[in-house]
Amino acid sequence: KNNVYVTVSRGTRSGGYNVQMFSDLLQSEMQIVMMSQIKEGTIAAIKKIAEENPRMPASVVNTILENLDKIPVGETADVTETVTYKPEYSWNYEVGTHLSTADNRYQADAALFLIDTRDQQIARFADSGLGRMMVNAGHSQSRGAELSLRGELFRNFIVALNYGYTYAKFTNYDGGKGIDYTGKYVPFVPKHTTNVDASYTWNFESAWANRLTLGATYTGAGRIYWTESNSASQKYYQLLSARATL
Repeated sequence: KNNVYVTVSRGTRSGGYNVQMFSDLLQSEMQIVMMSQIKEGTIAAIKKIAEENPRMPASVVNTILENLDKIPVGETADVTETVTYKPEYSWNYEVGTHLSTADNRYQADAALFLIDTRDQQIARFADSGLGRMMVNAGHSQSRGAELSLRGELFRNFIVALNYGYTYAKFTNYDGGKGIDYTGKYVPFVPKHTTNVDASYTWNFESAWANRLTLGATYTGAGRIYWTESNSASQKYYQLLSARATL
């Protein structure tokens, strides 16, 4: 049966909680409170000393107080923003076709696709440098094509070919602390995937064996990037295998 199809779908990856961040938040809050108390106590002490020593120049006292007041003590983090992250979602668009001959000996499938992922969940190092947290800091697009061909070239000899091309890049990636991977390839997505399989089958009229099939398969994939920075990758590699089934 021959057909042409168009599909549009939306997928979601649930949000969650950065439970390990509660420890960092507590430590940061304790540091802020401690620094604030030290600052306020020092200012109060300077004022008391100035009151008990009227001969101290007012300009010197005011300069000291102004400098103390400029000392930053930090700001309380937004707890909700730190410990929670939103769902990641993607829109998927695909157009393709399935074709086959009347006797079904030859079949072909072809498709073009676009996957647009927003609010992408990214693992980012915590501000303390200890541990990692999930944030919604990414946006990526994957574009590509897939082709599958299958045919029985002659009786009991079947050949199948599958090829896929994917161009997947971050259109926005804020890793924090000045880290920006915008324009880098999305890791773990092979750019090319190839599979070729051929097999021949002998049929028997025997009480102990029905058929014997010999086959060989070629598989290739790459380049595959292992990190968001694209600093480590696996170039296109190939595997060849054979099989015999009785």
